[in-house]
Amino acid sequence: SDDEVAQLAAVIPSPAPTTVPIGDRGQYRVIATTTPKDDVVVTGLPLADINNTMWTALLIMTVVALGALLAAATLGAAITRRALAPLHRVAATAREVVELPLDRGEVILPVRVPEANADPNTEIGQMGSALNRMLDHIGTALATRQASESRARQFVADASHELRTPLAAIRGYTELSRRRRADVPDEVAHAMGRVQSESDRMTHLVEDLLLLARLDSGRPLEREKVDLSNLAVDA
Repeated sequence: SDDEVAQLAAVIPSPAPTTVPIGDRGQYRVIATTTPKDDVVVTGLPLADINNTMWTALLIMTVVALGALLAAATLGAAITRRALAPLHRVAATAREVVELPLDRGEVILPVRVPEANADPNTEIGQMGSALNRMLDHIGTALATRQASESRARQFVADASHELRTPLAAIRGYTELSRRRRADVPDEVAHAMGRVQSESDRMTHLVEDLLLLARLDSGRPLEREKVDLSNLAVDA
């Protein structure tokens, strides 16, 4: 058409090609040259096929890039999960230790990080090895504490048991002296009465200490039927 010819005629002669939109035909890659007779010759090729090819290549590259990104993310997640698996095992060991009753009684720490996850040549292995050493120290400290508590309980039990013998002797002699109250002065009789009352009170304290030592040893309670009428009479 005349308009398309005018668009081509407007192309300035140059050794470099240029892109020109020509009506509804789309874009053309054209070059204008001057002949020896000073005529201007415009030669061009349509860019539609090239553009379609470029768009197709761009679409393919986008799909491939997205697929590669998805594959890389999946592979990275798998590698990360595999790399962190030893850390999860270390955390599981720590959770097992948390569930143990460390505040009372004899405590044994049987859990340790597996040797495969305690390799000092890796970062996670260093953490596992440090946790194992810490558990060893904690186990030693708990065993020492338990031994000290056992010795203290045994001492209280032994002392309470041994104190019962002299207290029984004191009570026996005071009771014997009070049977012959008429043969002793009133002041001595009063003093012996005080000795007997204090020995009775000390006997109760010793019995309480012995009971506490037995209860603290962690022995199971004995459950059986009790005659409440006798208990009420004793009270």
